[in-house]
Amino acid sequence: CDKDKDTTVQIDKDGPVHLSNSNEFTGLSSSSIPIPIRNTDRLYASQETLACSMEHGCVPCAYKIGCFDVALDKEFCRACPNQRPEQCPRASHMVSGKPDDSTTTNGGSVLGIRSGMSILTVGDGDFSFSLGLARRLIGQKGGKDERENTWIVATSYEKKATLRQVYPQTFDDTLSELEHLGVNIAYEVDATRIRETLPPLPKGHPTYFHRIAWNFPCTAIARGQDGQNKEIEDNKKLVQGFVESARRILSASGDGELYICHKTKPPYNQWNLEEEALCKQQGDIQGPSVQPNLCIQDNRTFPPQSTPPLLYYAGRIILDKLLVPPYTPRKALDKKSFPCHDACFYVFAQQAPQRRQSKKRTTSFDDQLSIFQPTIPRNKEASGDDMLTPLVKICREIILSIRRHHIRAATSATGRRTSKKRRR
Repeated sequence: CDKDKDTTVQIDKDGPVHLSNSNEFTGLSSSSIPIPIRNTDRLYASQETLACSMEHGCVPCAYKIGCFDVALDKEFCRACPNQRPEQCPRASHMVSGKPDDSTTTNGGSVLGIRSGMSILTVGDGDFSFSLGLARRLIGQKGGKDERENTWIVATSYEKKATLRQVYPQTFDDTLSELEHLGVNIAYEVDATRIRETLPPLPKGHPTYFHRIAWNFPCTAIARGQDGQNKEIEDNKKLVQGFVESARRILSASGDGELYICHKTKPPYNQWNLEEEALCKQQGDIQGPSVQPNLCIQDNRTFPPQSTPPLLYYAGRIILDKLLVPPYTPRKALDKKSFPCHDACFYVFAQQAPQRRQSKKRTTSFDDQLSIFQPTIPRNKEASGDDMLTPLVKICREIILSIRRHHIRAATSATGRRTSKKRRR
């Protein structure tokens, strides 16, 4: 990226793009007024999201990447008001919420989650995120190899009857499709006590996971609202409890990752997820980097609790729900959706020394799974080819390029409309 010139963003559909890291900086608008740029430290986006913003002029995708705010950038927000996600050009290519093959570049991988993994979703209220993953990773046809190699467990904190009552129009159809795709479904699973509350899984199903995801965790308060300012400390404890519970059932081969998706604007930025999520593990003493034997507890198979893998904050991936349709973020026990263009997946990966180089396995469960590369390389100099899925490192120049591109397009459109009126 060249900060002295307009940035040309090239999207290579045959492989990922990786741009050099840069510090947060203050850009200049066309009127020479300083414009704050969002924090781009370890910030990534899908190639599909960036291409939609630049090549198709998509306003919703521009806001996802730039996180523009009228209080900070009135020029952009007045020229290009944000739009509903349904106005994204890719939305028109979807039939019944299912992605069109022409709009996706990586059918067996999305946001660092890919076919062949063992995946657990936590607190997925209406199971729409789990369904989006299953469609993307397993596919509508559900081939035999894909079914056998990809394991997805979708869980909710609520009872089945409660979910059917809250989502009467979609729940049964979602449930039916998940079962058709071979997804295991569990209810009344506590994110802070996963081992204790997750029911026994079918025989042959691995009970450790490559990816564990929880979207928009929060403490529930009256009338289905989400905890905010007054509940910040409770929310921090909730996230810490989830991390402590989840990292004990991550893959013991060093390729496990936790995903916590949340909004990044106030008051949610005060959660300080990057640090708070990991604070409870600071006192742990990690044992030798070896694959422990699996043990049987209550008819379930778990890695021992004594040496859970240590995690580190790897970075953020911008949420683009059109990558996993029909995913719709919803409030607790409420079928209403909420705006989330500022949301990101916070990725927490296992420490590099714990990653096993050998693919030799010691248990029958291990034989079914592979060792995967990290979603976001820890080495800042790593090339994009080292990434598990096509992601673009978002830097200040890319955001400024998007900003200029959309302002120019809006100005040109306004000029054409003005000229047309004058001719009339």
